[in-house]
Amino acid sequence: MTEKRLNEQTINCLTFKAHGRLNKRHFMPKIVSRRLTVDDAFEGHFRSSISVFIPKLSPNYTKPHIMFHISNGASSCLVRIKNPEELIKILEEIIGILKSEEWIEKWWQISDISENLLMNNKIFLDEEFVDINAWYKSLENTIDVDLIQVKKEIEGGEK
Repeated sequence: MTEKRLNEQTINCLTFKAHGRLNKRHFMPKIVSRRLTVDDAFEGHFRSSISVFIPKLSPNYTKPHIMFHISNGASSCLVRIKNPEELIKILEEIIGILKSEEWIEKWWQISDISENLLMNNKIFLDEEFVDINAWYKSLENTIDVDLIQVKKEIEGGEK
């Protein structure tokens, strides 16, 4: 099978370029499973799912294991884990990270910046919390101000 790439560029036309892979879905027999649905933080109609299950033994996989599956409408990821204790250890480590002082402090800082943006229409351009390039690009055509002169401050006062 050969693959042809699109290298053409067009002007004043909409160009659609995509790379895809078609996967044939297959059913995996399970002993026990549990699926949770997670709502998207921004778009209420989008949902993802997180599943965990123990698959039945097969000729290719003769050892018991846990499958951890995360999926949405566009993609999915299936992770094979040795045993339930290993999965618990991984999830507890993630929970520990999320509960750490650093993460909690950063969450409240970015929440304050977001609140100020939404309530007061002011953005604090701190590179640690804000994608400055995206904001400049978004705002470059909305501000109608010409910069004429920048004053330099010196120790004794203004120049």
